[in-house]
Amino acid sequence: MRKIKLILIFSFFITFQVFPNKIKKAYDAFFIYDYFKAKKLAYSSLSKKQHLSSFLLASIYYRNDNPFHQLDSAYKYIELSAKGKWSESDIKFFKLKKQDTSLVSFLREKIHLQLFKQAFFSGNPFTVKETEAFLLNYPKIIFKQQIIFKRDSIVFHEALKEKSSVKMNLLQLEYPESFYKKQMQEQEEFFRYKEFVLDENPNKIERFIHQFPKSKYVANAQDDLFEIAMMTKNKGLLHRYIMLFPKHSSVEAAWKMLYSIEISNYSDNALSNFILKYPDFPYKISIERELALSKQNIFIIKQNEKFGCINELGDTIIPFIYDGIEPFKQGIALVEKDNFFGYLKLTGEAITNFEFDDAENFNEDRAVVNKKGHVYVIDRLGNTISSNYDVISDYNEGLAIVKKNNFYGAINKSGKIEIPIQYQRMGEFVNGMCFAQKNEVYGYIDKNGYTLVPFIFDWAENFKNGFARVKKDNRYGVINQDGQYVLLPYFDRIDEEENGIFMVFKNSLYGFFDNSGCSLSQINNTLIDGAEKKEYTDGNWMKIVSDEEQNLMNKNGKLLSEKSAFDEIYLPKNGLFRFMQEDKYGFLSLKNKITIKPIYDEAIDFNDSICIARKKNTQYIINTKGEILFQVKTTSLEKIAKDLFVYLSENNQKIYCNKSGNMLFSCKRENPTLLLNRFLIWDDTEQTCIYDLQLNKVIFGNL
Repeated sequence: MRKIKLILIFSFFITFQVFPNKIKKAYDAFFIYDYFKAKKLAYSSLSKKQHLSSFLLASIYYRNDNPFHQLDSAYKYIELSAKGKWSESDIKFFKLKKQDTSLVSFLREKIHLQLFKQAFFSGNPFTVKETEAFLLNYPKIIFKQQIIFKRDSIVFHEALKEKSSVKMNLLQLEYPESFYKKQMQEQEEFFRYKEFVLDENPNKIERFIHQFPKSKYVANAQDDLFEIAMMTKNKGLLHRYIMLFPKHSSVEAAWKMLYSIEISNYSDNALSNFILKYPDFPYKISIERELALSKQNIFIIKQNEKFGCINELGDTIIPFIYDGIEPFKQGIALVEKDNFFGYLKLTGEAITNFEFDDAENFNEDRAVVNKKGHVYVIDRLGNTISSNYDVISDYNEGLAIVKKNNFYGAINKSGKIEIPIQYQRMGEFVNGMCFAQKNEVYGYIDKNGYTLVPFIFDWAENFKNGFARVKKDNRYGVINQDGQYVLLPYFDRIDEEENGIFMVFKNSLYGFFDNSGCSLSQINNTLIDGAEKKEYTDGNWMKIVSDEEQNLMNKNGKLLSEKSAFDEIYLPKNGLFRFMQEDKYGFLSLKNKITIKPIYDEAIDFNDSICIARKKNTQYIINTKGEILFQVKTTSLEKIAKDLFVYLSENNQKIYCNKSGNMLFSCKRENPTLLLNRFLIWDDTEQTCIYDLQLNKVIFGNL
């Protein structure tokens, strides 16, 4: 390459007799590698033949096969050679056309490139100060734009760390032509918004909205103000929010929250006082009608294969003309008719047509619907508020996760994209953060899409109670919301936290850790066949299993029974431990004293201070003292409600009774669903039946 460059340069060093002998001799000396003579003659010719002499000096200083090699000097003289207009004689000396200066440009580019590489590709990171010095020393460098871009990048990303709007503003003043000017402006706007909302001061947020009305974060600030008002349930702030932003999408929700706070009881006086205090309440007539119904117990009833709704008096509220009705949620029910879905208010008024092929219940005043393959979001009035997506989740914390072309993002309650659709997976938001997958690894982002926990995990889940399980290198661990490990990724499996305790597994054995990362037991316990996860810990006690014997240990490491273990022992309910010894069940107090001797063949845990136990073919209802309240010979005795039991009589009739055994009624239908601890509902046939436990009678249908 060096020889090629030399040939290119020498190919133009042809001299003529018309030129002064000194400059000709200088070039002749250069041609035979006599750099000392060439340099001396070139210097002495500078005043008369500046362009030719400067070019020759630049060539000498550029070449690295002589002791004069120095890029700074090469830069100086090539710039001098390129400066101004070459004379006719100089051009003839090079046998060039008038407009052709390619040789000078060629050498100039080589010198500039060498300087650029030497400064910025030596392997050492360079600073803004060094970049500024380089630009000052070489103002004509042809790679100036690349260098300025690199400088601007360093300046911008260093300033980003300060998260200061003032810093971003000063940068724009200091570097008005920065390549990152737009990003600086955007970050200044974003940091300013964050500075105003950081401490969640409503007055500061309101001041931001008024001082910067054109900011793209005004809507975010309004949302923040709304969320604070909703979270604090501050009546004054809610009403002020409504008055300040009457057209904001959350005003309806703000009104409803204000209504729910002011109307603590649904009396005529409370309603009148509310309307008097807030005469501009926009939905007072409709809400009054709905509230009148909301005071009643509404039942979804099946009659002759069609569904409708009645109140507790048996009055029809919604006619029996629908193929299905979901329970009312936020005052609205999802309803099916003729294989299409729509929505009804409590009054029976439809808020949409029955036009959806599929639909979800309302959540946070929004519902997801599917119409002819188009999936989108509607509001409480049935208005479309989002674009079409492949999948949309329910709203949670003001955002819904959406899927488009196999990638996920999030939209806000206005239907606008809040988090770009760029992730392979996303969870739902919990306390302002959710897991996401990108480039096959998992991390956590906030509601603005900013990374809170780095993308380094093989698997991750949503946070629960401030903790989340993660997987790395095929091992499970636990992190907190700061992304710090509470449990290092060491375990084969970790179950969800239960009241501050994690059940961990290693080599098919289990143990316990608390949510501060402290070990509560050794990992040497064996699982019980058929036992549910909830049977191992309640947050206070942990089940210890070894050699087919069971014990319970508290968080201080103290065993329930220090002397001997149990065949079976269960977590305490109503202050009693159920245990089994020699195939018989009994109960212990919290002080490990036998309260009920192990005499029963079967027993369940106490609930409402009542237990059902069996001895041979007799079923018993006993209290916490072991006293028998009721006994009956039957194959089945079940608890339905607090003081309601059902057992099977000898003629296969189901007898419903209280804990003392007093019969209430009998029937042959399947066991009912309990609603509001008052109503028993049977919907196992074409005809729904409702029994009111308070009135002690059937209010709809037949038993």
